[in-house]
Amino acid sequence: MPKKYADKPSANADYRLLYRLVPYLKPYWKLLVIGGVFALVVAATEGMTAWLVKPAMDDIFLKRDVLMLKLLPLALLGVYLAKGGGRFGQAYLMASVGERVIARIRRELYSHIQGMPLAFFASLHSAELMSRVVTDVNRLARLSSTVLVMGCARPGPSWRSSWSCSAASGC
Repeated sequence: MPKKYADKPSANADYRLLYRLVPYLKPYWKLLVIGGVFALVVAATEGMTAWLVKPAMDDIFLKRDVLMLKLLPLALLGVYLAKGGGRFGQAYLMASVGERVIARIRRELYSHIQGMPLAFFASLHSAELMSRVVTDVNRLARLSSTVLVMGCARPGPSWRSSWSCSAASGC
């Protein structure tokens, strides 16, 4: 490691565990891309909502345009329906992928634990072992879903703070 980076924590060390999730996420890359598209729909509708305020103020309140009074509420309704559909699609797909990944990790972990020697089980209490298994996998589930959703829902701030985290999240 170069000397100038010796005193700083490595970015690879911070994201090493996240990169270990990549093989588990690869079978679901299409669903993740579709979830990312839904996130872009949500972001676009956020901007559209703000953009529709100007015609509402100018055309409806100042110019008293009756046609715009009929069209803008329908446009706002359409934008909010698209936004709701995008949020639902994103949340559903990301949660679906997260649950599938966690189920696979749990299956692998349980099969690994069953193959451990008896000395391993003699040194640990069964309650401690089960607590660690359940808690650690649940933490991993929360971490993976949070990183994926936050990286897709708010790409701007995450890109500014850590481009490698956003790249790892797939958005």
